[in-house]
Amino acid sequence: SFGAVGLTFSGSKIQGASVLVDQDVSTPKAAEATIQRLKAANIPEKNTMGFMFACVGRGHNSYNNVRNVEASAFRKIFPNIPLLGFFGNGEIGCDRIVKENYTLSETDADGLQHSFTTVMSLVHFG
Repeated sequence: SFGAVGLTFSGSKIQGASVLVDQDVSTPKAAEATIQRLKAANIPEKNTMGFMFACVGRGHNSYNNVRNVEASAFRKIFPNIPLLGFFGNGEIGCDRIVKENYTLSETDADGLQHSFTTVMSLVHFG
């Protein structure tokens, strides 16, 4: 059986950013460096939530049997932001750090679909 889950937030005060923890990331140091890039978005930490969508093939399998590497790295970098997430089969997301004026452009849908990755996002609710 197949299924899909979607989550959308919209509004004039919503801000968001995301990074893709690629399948080649296999050390705690590399995971932390990837998640650290979310800081560049300068999203206020108050009224912000973190989301983590990981492939079922990641977790301790990607980090030499060490557990909670990505969630622990998020907690270290963003100690006051709650983190919600789950494991799934296939991830949809991208690196999206908006620093200045940003205009949406057409994107190849294949570039948003991944496997053996984790999508980490911050959503600020204003």
